[in-house]
Formats: sequence, structure tokens, C-alpha cells
Amino acid sequence: MPTVDITTLFFVLMLVGLSISLMLAIVGKGVDNNLLIWSTAYACQGIGFMLISLRGVIPDSLSIWLGNVLVACMFTLLAVGLLNFLHQRMNPLLVWSPIFMVALAFFVFFDQLSGRIIAGGLIFFVQVLFLLWIVIYHRAQLVGRGKFILAACFTFSLPVSLSRPIATILDFGKIESFNSAGPLQAYTFLAITVISIIAALALVLMQKEQAEEATNTVARRDDLTGLPNRRKLYERISELTTNRKISEFGAVVMLDLDNFKVLNDSHGHAAGDNLLKLVAERLLACVGETDMVARLGGDEFVVLLPALGADADAAMIKAKSVAQKIQAALAEPYQLTIVNAVNTAVNNGECTISHHSTGTLGVKVFRHPGQSREDLLRDADQAMYVAKHKQRGTIEFAPMSALALASAKPATAS
Repeated sequence: MPTVDITTLFFVLMLVGLSISLMLAIVGKGVDNNLLIWSTAYACQGIGFMLISLRGVIPDSLSIWLGNVLVACMFTLLAVGLLNFLHQRMNPLLVWSPIFMVALAFFVFFDQLSGRIIAGGLIFFVQVLFLLWIVIYHRAQLVGRGKFILAACFTFSLPVSLSRPIATILDFGKIESFNSAGPLQAYTFLAITVISIIAALALVLMQKEQAEEATNTVARRDDLTGLPNRRKLYERISELTTNRKISEFGAVVMLDLDNFKVLNDSHGHAAGDNLLKLVAERLLACVGETDMVARLGGDEFVVLLPALGADADAAMIKAKSVAQKIQAALAEPYQLTIVNAVNTAVNNGECTISHHSTGTLGVKVFRHPGQSREDLLRDADQAMYVAKHKQRGTIEFAPMSALALASAKPATAS
């Protein structure tokens, strides 16, 4: 391969580290503290390799000892940024101890190049392994492609960090000085350069993807109750009505609260908001993990039961059971805290009232794939208004479509 000057590679690593540090600082300033932590990490890399490249120009204590300690700081700060990004806490001693280990090792082996190469390489290997473990162990919390690129970078970094220690132990490809020429040194530091650039891009991509996911989540959540909103509900129902891989029954339960307007008019919108939060909690307690509770707006909620089995009669029984459970839960009295209540001069103007508010339910059992989302919601809504017309606080079932009934019947031999 073409001859590569190792000192020049150190200079390139310095420029790469400082350039990436500046880029991350500009992007992260006032926006994301994690990017600032990673910016500091790359600054440590840039300054560290700058000190190493100045061997013979500056005191060896700065070039050998401080330069490598700063490289160790880079790995640690990358880990700190990742843990902070994931909102995870770890024992600080575990996270920061490699820096002290490098400081001690390079002090002990200050005059022994082979000792420094072996000790430093092994510690750096452990630091990279720790970074890889963070990404893999917490992969469920990370979205998008950034985590895969980052995991690939750290995986590739493992043999790179071990290449010089192994070569030194096996006396292969002699490394007589920090800037000895040769394929091993060239490949190692070229690999570090490429990995540094790709890892920085992966960190920025990961942060961007996570921010987009958070924005999408907020856009699909009701601000007051934290439940999925109309948009998220529509998306989920559309998935069911168009998925031809699964054929079973589900149900849409639409409900609104009785006496809600009376509460708002009597005690204000804060009391109504308090009631809606309690209703959301009760609805969630009535359904399973695969079900969805969503708020359409105002005092209207929808419970989606996507998996009621392949038998029409059994699905109807299950849907009725859940609807009755919801009806009973909503009928229980609510204890609401009212602010600035009339004739209340204690507890900072707050008092607790008991409020009764039943729910009127319309249920539509369907077979998916089948009817459109609009038809299902319309049928459930019409059933709810039929129930209201008959008697508030009751349940009304919409007729099952002829297509669903026909598809549910077993074929007979001719």
C-alpha cells in the first residue's frame, strides 16, 4: 500500500476531532445538551491526538500522558452522552474509572512503549465494548437507523483497538515508536479516522430520528389525558381494516359522558378536565394490552378492541363484557378537587366534591379486513345516539354487517 506518514494521520485525526466537535457544538447549542457532551468528547479526541503528534516538540508528559488520557476522556464522554440521551443512570465510578486507569497505566509505563500500547489498547477496548453494550442493551429505546450505524462502528472498533496490543504481544509488525511506519499503524489510524466520522454522523442521525419520533408521538397524543388522539385512532383502525394477513373480529366502542356539560357549567372547565383524566384512567383499567383507548375530543372516547377471535358469537360476547365493564366503571362516583369553590375559605380555596357521570356506549363488532374506517366509526356513533335516545348510561350494539356474518359462517359441502 502507499506509504502513509503516521504523524500526518495524527494531524488528520486532530482536525477531524476538532471539526466534528465544532459541528456538534453549533448544532447542539441551545437545542440538545447531549450533542454538547459529544462535542466535548470529540474536542478531547482532537486535542489528544494533537498532543500525541507533537512528541518531541512539547514535554513528553503532555504528549504521552495527557494526550492518551484525553483520548480515554473521549470514549467516556461518548458513553456519558449516550446514557444521558437514554435517560439512564449508572454508577459514576464505572463510567469514569477507565480515565483513571489510563492515567495510572501511562504513568507506570511512561518509559515503556510496549507497556503503554498493551495497557492503553486493552482499556480502550473495554471502553468501546461498554459503548457497544449501551447501544445494544437499550436498543428498544432507540428508533431509526442511527443505532445500527453506531453499533456497527463500535463493533468494527473492537478489533481495531486490539490490533496494536496483539501485534506487540506477538511481536508482529514491530512498533518501535509512536509514529513507526508500516501497514498495521496505517490501517489502525486510518480506521480510527473513518470510524470517528461515521460515528459522529450516526450520533447526529440518532438524535434527529429520536426528536422526530418524539414529535410524532406528541402529534398522536391527547394533551390532557395522554391517550392516543383521533389521528392515532384513525391510523390504527385503518391498519385493521386493510390488513389481509389477519382475519378475525374486533369491536369499536364509542362513548360520551353524561352530565359533563352540567359539571363544566357549575364548577368550571378545570373540574371537567379533572373528570376527563379520571375517565381515561378508568377506561385503561378496563381493557387489555392489545386494546386502545383514545379520546376523540370533548367528552367523547373510543375503545378499540382489535382481537376478539374468529368466532362471531364469541366476539359479540367479549365485546359486550368489556362494554359492561366500562359502563360499571364510569358509573362509580368521582371525587373531584374544585378550585376557588364558593363558600370555601380553607385549603387554599379548594374543596372536594362527589360527581356522578355515567357513560352512554355504542358498540360496533366488525370483522377485519372488511368495512372501512369511516363506516365503522359511523355505525358505532349512530348506535351511541340510539342509546342516548332510549336512555342515557346504556349500551347499544350496531348490527353486524352481512359481509362479516357471511364470512364467519363455515362453508358447507355441496
